[in-house]
Amino acid sequence: MTKSSFFYSTLILGLLGAAHSLFTPAEAAPPDLSPLYAQAATISESNQPTSLNPLDYSPYPTNHLTAINHSVTGNRIRLVLTTEQKPFFQSCLQNKGRCLQIELINTRQSNIQPKTTPKSKDIKSWQCTWPNFNRFLWNINFNSSIQPQNVSTFTLENPNRLVIDIDTTSQQIDSLQLTPGITWRRRFLSDPTFGQVLWNELLFDRNDPNVILDVALAGGDAKSTARLSRLVEQDPQIIAGINGGFFQMPNGGALGLIVKDGSIIAPHVGRRPARSVLALTKNNEPFIDRLKVINGQVVRLNGQTVPPLRMALGGGPALLKNGQVYITADAEQLGPKGNDITRACGRSLVAYNKDKLMLATLSGCRDSHSQGWKLPTLANYLLKQGMTDAVNMDGGGSVGMSINGEIVGNGPQAGTYERPIADALVLKDTRGTSFPTFIKVELPQRLTASGQDSGKAVVSAFNSKGNPAANGTVLNLYSRGLSCPPQVQLQNGKAEFTVTALRSPGMANLLATSVFAQGTANMIVAEGSKYHILARLTNAVVFNPVSPVKKADRAPISTETEQEELIPVPQTPLDPNSLDSNGESDDDKENLYLQQIDAGPQGEEECSQDSEQTQDETSKLNLSLSLLVEDEWNNGIAQAKFILEDEDHQVIREFSGNNNGQADLRLTIPSTSRCLFIKSEGAPVLRLNLQPSFSFQEE
Repeated sequence: MTKSSFFYSTLILGLLGAAHSLFTPAEAAPPDLSPLYAQAATISESNQPTSLNPLDYSPYPTNHLTAINHSVTGNRIRLVLTTEQKPFFQSCLQNKGRCLQIELINTRQSNIQPKTTPKSKDIKSWQCTWPNFNRFLWNINFNSSIQPQNVSTFTLENPNRLVIDIDTTSQQIDSLQLTPGITWRRRFLSDPTFGQVLWNELLFDRNDPNVILDVALAGGDAKSTARLSRLVEQDPQIIAGINGGFFQMPNGGALGLIVKDGSIIAPHVGRRPARSVLALTKNNEPFIDRLKVINGQVVRLNGQTVPPLRMALGGGPALLKNGQVYITADAEQLGPKGNDITRACGRSLVAYNKDKLMLATLSGCRDSHSQGWKLPTLANYLLKQGMTDAVNMDGGGSVGMSINGEIVGNGPQAGTYERPIADALVLKDTRGTSFPTFIKVELPQRLTASGQDSGKAVVSAFNSKGNPAANGTVLNLYSRGLSCPPQVQLQNGKAEFTVTALRSPGMANLLATSVFAQGTANMIVAEGSKYHILARLTNAVVFNPVSPVKKADRAPISTETEQEELIPVPQTPLDPNSLDSNGESDDDKENLYLQQIDAGPQGEEECSQDSEQTQDETSKLNLSLSLLVEDEWNNGIAQAKFILEDEDHQVIREFSGNNNGQADLRLTIPSTSRCLFIKSEGAPVLRLNLQPSFSFQEE
C-alpha cells in the first residue's frame, strides 16, 4: 500500500441458502450460522465524508425495501411496500383508529420514500422512519377513526410485496337504544345552501315514569358556565343532554327563567319581554308558554298563575303550537327589531306531541354559527316529524348534544370544541343504560416479545347501573405491542380471547371501546437475551493531518468471501397486529467521537498479518460506524452497553445504545490499525478487520 491512501472496497454480499425466519419459536435454539462478510476497496480521496454503499454485517441475510407505492379509490386506500425478499411485518391500528403503524422487521435502512403524497381526504399525514438501521416504520395518521375490521394486510410474490388495504368509511349510527325508554336518532339532511346539516334527537315516551327530564346547572346559582359534556357527566344518573337556554357571553350566567325541583333558580330577563319557556308540572305534563316571575311566583303574561312546576327553562321563540307553525320571534324581541336570532344557524330545541317528547339539535357540518336553518324551515321540519308543539332553546356556537359525556352534536368537520354554557336539558332513566358505560380490560402480567408468546385476555362491560352489558354487545379492540382480534361480542357481559406478544419490547396496551365507553390495560412485553451485534460501516476516509492528501492509487478489488452452507429455518408468517413504536429522534442518537490516537510501534497481535505497515505513521483513518444489539427475535436491546477495543484488546471506549438498541459512532484511529473488537456482554464478539480490506467477522 502507498503511504497516502487506504483501500476500501464496494460491498459484495452473498445471500446464501434459505432466508432465516424472523419468527422462530421462543423455545427453539437459533441456528448456528457461519459469518457472512465481504471485502472491497476504497475510492475516497479526500478528508471529507463520502457517500458510499454501506458495508453491512449480519449473521444471516437481511431484507431490503425497494419501493413504496399507494393508490386511492373513493374510500379505499391501498399501500404497497416492495422488498427484495418476502416481507416480515407487524402492523397496528391505535389511537382509537386514528393512526396505523406498519413495521418491516430485519430490513436494512435506505433512503426509499413514497414518490408522492397521498391523494386522500382521510389521511392527515404520514411519515417513514427507521427506529434503527434494521427496522422500517411507517406511520399513517387519519382525520377520523378507522374501524379495526376495515384494515387488511397480505403479501404477494414476484415481486415480493406487502399490501395494506384500508376502508375509511366511517361507522354511521342511524338509531341506538340508549335505555329501555330513550332512543337516539342521527341523520344527515340535505340543504340547498350548505349541502348537508346534521340532525340529532333524543326521543322518549311522555308517559314513561322511568324517564326524567331535568335541568343541569353549571353552578348552583346559575351564574357559572361549563362545557356540556361536563354537565352531563356531573351526575351518574344522567344519560344524555343538550345545551339549554340563553346566557351571557363569554363567561356569564343564565338569561331566562329557571325552575329546578320546584324552586326558582333564576327569574325571567327583566329588560326584555317575557320569552317562551319549556315547563313541566309536578305531574310531568309539558307545556310551552311565555312566563315571568312576579313577587316570587311564576305567572303567564296576563298574570295568571300556572300549575305547580317541577322544572322550567327559558329559551325562545316558540316554533309550533297545537300543530301549527307559531313563531314568536318578533313578540319576544328575538327578531330583526330586537336581539335577532333569525339567521340560518345551528339550533337546539324541544318538541312534543301527545305521545312523545324530543330533545334535538341541528348542527352545521363545518360549524353551527354560520351553517344551519332559519326558524320557519325548522318549524316545518318538526311538523313533518309529527310534532305539535316546539320551542327553540339556543343556537349558533352553543349548540351541542352529549351522550355519556361524549359529544355527538358537532358536525363532522367541526371538531370537538364545546362552548361553555350556563345550563343544559338532560335525561335520566332509572333503569340505567342499554349500552356499556364502563369497560374493564384484563391482560396477562407479562409476555415475551417473540411474536408467538400468547396469553388470555378478558374484557367486561357494564351499564350505568353496574349490571352486565346486554348479550351481543360488540366491542372494538385496538392494541399496541399485541396481536388480537379486531372485535369481540359479549356474552353475560364479558368476552375472553387470546393475545400474542409482538416483536416489540416495552409496555403493551389493549383498548376496548363501545360507542360511548372505553377501557384499557397495560402489560409488559419483555425483550429476549442478547443474541448478536449487527454493524454498518457507512464511511471510511484516510487523511494525513500534517501533509496534504495525495490522490489515491486504486487497488484491485478482492471478491473472495469465506462461505459455508446455511441451515434453512421454517418460516412462520405473522398475523397483522400492532406494535409499540419507539421513534428515534436526533436527541436519542448517540453521536460519539473518539480521541485521535497517536500511532506507535505495533507489536505482535492476533489480527491479520498480511499487510505491511508501510503507511505514514501520522495518517489517520476516519470511520463512521453504526452498531445494533438484537435479541433472538430481531428486537433491539434498549440502552445496550458496548465496549470498543483495539487490536491489543485495550479498551478504547465504553458507550450505550439508544432506546432502540443502536449506537452511532465516528472514530478516528491510526491508519495502521488492523482490526477493532466490538463487544456487548452476552453477545458474540464482533471483529472489524481493517487490513488488507474491510470485513466483519463474528468471534
